[in-house]
Amino acid sequence: MSDPLDQLTPDESLRADNEIKLLKLGLEHNVQFSAFDSDAPPEMVGQFFDSILALEEMHKNPQQQTVYDIIGQPSFQPATLLTNEELSTALDSLMKQMTSHNLFLDILAPDDYDDRTIYRFLTEELFQHETTHMGGGWNTNFIYEEFHQNHLYDLKRQSDDFINVLTESHFDRLDYYLSDSLLDKQPDVLSRRVKQVVLDRLTDLVESWWPRLLQGGSISDLVVADDTETAQAVLHLQLGTDEHTDQTTLEGIIQFSRWDQWWSIEQVRLGNWSLQP
Repeated sequence: MSDPLDQLTPDESLRADNEIKLLKLGLEHNVQFSAFDSDAPPEMVGQFFDSILALEEMHKNPQQQTVYDIIGQPSFQPATLLTNEELSTALDSLMKQMTSHNLFLDILAPDDYDDRTIYRFLTEELFQHETTHMGGGWNTNFIYEEFHQNHLYDLKRQSDDFINVLTESHFDRLDYYLSDSLLDKQPDVLSRRVKQVVLDRLTDLVESWWPRLLQGGSISDLVVADDTETAQAVLHLQLGTDEHTDQTTLEGIIQFSRWDQWWSIEQVRLGNWSLQP
């Protein structure tokens, strides 16, 4: 008597395997799919299910490995033994080795570091870092600045975002940028909102510019305190009309405070106007 499975076409056989994988995901891992495109290529669907199964197994039985072990323990020379040219070539080779194992190093401010800094970080620090290897085609990304915070980059980004919020008058988004002293914190620690008095002060400021509008801005003369807990910069705001006439620039002071790795705005002063606790 012939096996009914032997009469299936290759696609039908793959679809049958996928049904088994789908049942396995539901019964063993409580992963449910509300709908799935029946016209999707069965081979692609199978690969997707395989990656989900591998991820679920990894979460059930996490295995910590060093980055160096994951990428196959490639040989390398200490940075002190390499010329700048040799080091750049070696860095490129190590980065490619990481990529081939689905490990990536992201650098938010690449212009702030030379190749030697990144090479030493890889070989002296990241290679010893333990992580859960995802496998199954999943990527693992590391960010250099999460290991070595770049205060100047973070402060400039906070300033740019704050200026963009002012430009669009989306003051409800300011809870991401202002310090706790300018926020109403609810009993639920996750609930944060900007104090009404702060919203009123910002509204008064923007309305005082009429008919000019905020068209951009920047900071300069950024100084971070030696203890890296506070910082201050000169704030420049460009005002003008839609016809690009009546242009003017306002200058003031913006001050920051840091909690853990997060910089927030503590105070802003523009002429006689100020935003402070």
